[in-house]
Amino acid sequence: MAATQTNHGKAQRNDRQQAEKPPLPTEGAQLKLQLIHRQVEWGKARRSGNRGATIPAFINLALARLSNFRPMRAFNLYNLRHGPLLSAGIGFTMFFSITGLLATDSP
Repeated sequence: MAATQTNHGKAQRNDRQQAEKPPLPTEGAQLKLQLIHRQVEWGKARRSGNRGATIPAFINLALARLSNFRPMRAFNLYNLRHGPLLSAGIGFTMFFSITGLLATDSP
C-alpha cells in the first residue's frame, strides 16, 4: 500500500512539472488554454485590489497573448529547433560550393 502511495505522489509531482512547462509553439490549443488561464489569473489579481499581484499577472497575460501571435510562434519554433545554427551551416556549405564552382576551369 505504501508503494502505491509513493508512486501516486511521484505521478502528482510529474503532473506539476508538466503543468509548469510552457507548451511548444506547435501546440496551438495548449497555447490558447494557457492564455485563458492567464486571463483568469489577471482577473483574480485585479479583483483582489493588490497592485503587487496585478502587474505580474498582466505581464504574464501579455506574454501569453504574444505567444499566441503566429509570427511569434514561428520565431520561437525557429529558435527551439536551433535555426540560426542550421542557417549558418547552409550558408557555409553554399559559400564553399560556389567557390569550388568558380575556381574550376571550364574550356
